[in-house]
Amino acid sequence: KSTLRIILGYDFSAAGDAALDWVRSLMKIAPCELNVVHINWPPEERERLGVHGPVSLTENDAEIQRSLEQAVIEKARTFLGENKFAVRVLPGWGRVDSYLTTMASEENTDLLILGSHQRHLLERFRLGSVSRAVLNTAPVSVVIIPVPIIPESESHSTGPETAAANEAK
Repeated sequence: KSTLRIILGYDFSAAGDAALDWVRSLMKIAPCELNVVHINWPPEERERLGVHGPVSLTENDAEIQRSLEQAVIEKARTFLGENKFAVRVLPGWGRVDSYLTTMASEENTDLLILGSHQRHLLERFRLGSVSRAVLNTAPVSVVIIPVPIIPESESHSTGPETAAANEAK
C-alpha cells in the first residue's frame, strides 16, 4: 500500500476539530503521513496573549511559537491518539488558503483537508472562506469537513490560549 500524504489545515475551531476527527477515521483504513498545519498572524497572536514590545510581522516570538506548537500537538493528540503526525506552525501574512495550497504543491501532498465553518453569505463576504478558496485553487485533491452542529452548552473546544495560560503557571 502506498502512504497517503496529507496536510490538514487547523485553526483551533470546531471545524478544525471535525477535520481532525475525520482524518482519524481515515488513518484507520489507510496508511497516512499527516502534517497538521496552523497558519497564524504574529501581531494577532501577540495581542491575544498579551505580549508587549517590538512586533515582527513575519515570525513568531520563540515563546509564542512554542505555545502554539504545543497547543496544536495537544489538540491533535486528543483526536488522533497514538497515530503519528507532524505539526507545523507557520507565521503568515495574507490569505491562509495561499499558504496551504502552496505547501501542498511544494510537498507533493496527495490530500489537503480542512474544516468548514459553513458561514452564510454576509459573514463569508466579510471574513472570506478559506475552504472555498482552497477548493478553487488547490493543485491536489481536497476534502472539506463540515462542522457538526453541536449545542453551545456541549462545546468544549480549547485553543492556544489554554496552552499559554497553562505554560504561564
